Amino acid sequence: MHDDKYGRRFWSSMTLLTQTNSKEAAPGGSASGGAATRAVAMSGKLLLALLLNLAATHSALAICDITPSTINLASTKAIDGSVVPIGTIIYEETWTRTLTLTCSGNRQMYTQPVRNGTVNGIVANSVKFESEVELSNAESSTAGVSLTGDYTAYTFPVGITKSTMTVRVRYKKASNAATGPGLMRPMGGNTLNQTDLVANIWGSIPDGSTPFSLASIFLSGGTKSYSSTCNLTVPLAVAIPPAPQSQFTGIGTVPAARKDFNISAECSGIVIGQRVGVSFSESSRDASGSPGVIATSQGDGKAAGVGLQIINTTSGRPIAFGALERGTPPPTLNGTYNFPMRVQYFQTAATVTAGRVTGTTVVTMQYR
Repeated sequence: MHDDKYGRRFWSSMTLLTQTNSKEAAPGGSASGGAATRAVAMSGKLLLALLLNLAATHSALAICDITPSTINLASTKAIDGSVVPIGTIIYEETWTRTLTLTCSGNRQMYTQPVRNGTVNGIVANSVKFESEVELSNAESSTAGVSLTGDYTAYTFPVGITKSTMTVRVRYKKASNAATGPGLMRPMGGNTLNQTDLVANIWGSIPDGSTPFSLASIFLSGGTKSYSSTCNLTVPLAVAIPPAPQSQFTGIGTVPAARKDFNISAECSGIVIGQRVGVSFSESSRDASGSPGVIATSQGDGKAAGVGLQIINTTSGRPIAFGALERGTPPPTLNGTYNFPMRVQYFQTAATVTAGRVTGTTVVTMQYR
């Protein structure tokens, strides 16, 4: 090692970590028997009156009719939650459908999606299911909580209204139990033709009793989870050659010193349509927000104003934190995937102080 003209040098290392639910009488013509007969007749009239009142009440509750009353959604994406942190959204898909609403009298309707439903076809509790529903063209909408959970109340004008319904379905990693192959389906309370309930649109506030359903929304066919596995190999440390302070001439400067390194993954069970890659932890992003720059340690003997930038040499661009970074696939779908990278110094502040430059980031394998 030799010094620059000021006798100051930079040296560095980077650590990569791997992160791989009434009284009756006897029959006859006696007075007492007649009284009993009259009582029965009166009971009959009372019963009839109750039926008429029920019919009149139903008529008074004229509500919005929805066409179609059954909405089936088909998912197109795959889920694999076995290699991501708990809480990560491992599946998200959004659909839009046009509904025809014919409203009179009570013009309100209530959407109540599924929340925290468990999923079939995998190890229990490893994934949680959530959905959201929004309706357009309402005159007003308010949110509330009933005995059965959150709901949104919409008010529509009298007459015929076209409404765009937006449905979003999410799956979140809930535990470290590994997922298995096959169909993964949200378990709402009801099913229809082997499809699973995503949400209902009610004619009254959903509570402990069953309200009148105007429309039901189902996820048809479920979502496939592949039995893919990848063994990730990450170098524990990458050492970059020193760089003279004189080569840091302004924010964004990248001196010549750099180091190439490779992340590899031995994969099996990969199928057509899956995306295989690695991602770098969002939490390691440098405060400057510079592209692909990870934060460095601060303190005595540590350099200031300098970060470590990681370049995906396959794309030729700095990494995007949290995003899937592609690499070089094997000749077939299964085998060794390589993700060649480069780490280099990157000036993040106007003033640079000499010292050791060290940084750490977490590398996660993703195949989805």
